[in-house]
Amino acid sequence: MKLTTYPYSNLFSVRQIEILRRVAQGFSNQEIGLQLYLSEKTVRNQLCTIYATLGVGNRVHATRWALRAGLVDLEPGVNELDVLKVHTAEQGNHQGAVRSVI
Repeated sequence: MKLTTYPYSNLFSVRQIEILRRVAQGFSNQEIGLQLYLSEKTVRNQLCTIYATLGVGNRVHATRWALRAGLVDLEPGVNELDVLKVHTAEQGNHQGAVRSVI
């Protein structure tokens, strides 16, 4: 039996890709947990693993990576810099939920 491969399967599990996509879409850990039927702590632990794999330290850099890797698409008329500015501004306010215009 041959396993189906997916982009970045050598780096991440399917679940980790789902979490990374949702982070890039602006969902909080709690929201991601509710959507994927995971505890908030599990989401947080998976994000730590994702950050370590990518060599990044926060949601902003993980989002940038996901955008460039094509894991998420921007809506027409929205550019990467606008999305990253929203993420950066909201992180500066120490909010748990990061919303973007994706």
